[in-house]
Amino acid sequence: MIVKNLSEKQLRDALELTNKTPLLQGNLEFLKLEKLGLKKEKYRVRLKTKDYSKPGWKTGFTGRKTPHACFHSHGLFFLACVKINPDVKIFAGNSKIKPYTWLDRNIGGLINSVFHSDSCICKDDDNYSLFVESVRLLLPENEKLEVWRDYTGYFDLSLQKRKPVKHLTIEKKSIFEE
Repeated sequence: MIVKNLSEKQLRDALELTNKTPLLQGNLEFLKLEKLGLKKEKYRVRLKTKDYSKPGWKTGFTGRKTPHACFHSHGLFFLACVKINPDVKIFAGNSKIKPYTWLDRNIGGLINSVFHSDSCICKDDDNYSLFVESVRLLLPENEKLEVWRDYTGYFDLSLQKRKPVKHLTIEKKSIFEE
């Protein structure tokens, strides 16, 4: 991913903030943190996990564990970046990332479809509540996170023509609201 408008120190602070979440518990680190350009604050960032005993790692579409950070880890990192600097710009996969609107896409093939969010253990019963708690920890007050599922490239051709479908909404309400 490419991150603009954050310094290297701020990116490290965002990673530290992400690692303090109940879901990840310090399991994330930079695989790559490379400055692009001389004058602007622009970095190429890749995230990886430290060990497989904690959530945050991703599986390939074959089910094999990889050290790369999962969909949920990246999303929490996006939220941490925005918390540090609301003017941050994040690009991944040739598109601009909207930190409060995650798009869950098929990373498998037409026959063996696997969505980003299904390629890790963050949605397991034991970890799901930790994920929701982590999101709420990083969300600003009165903000909500929406996760949309995009069926482009999905094996069921009737679903491919659908627009993305809202899959999940997590809100953080003000402590003063009843």
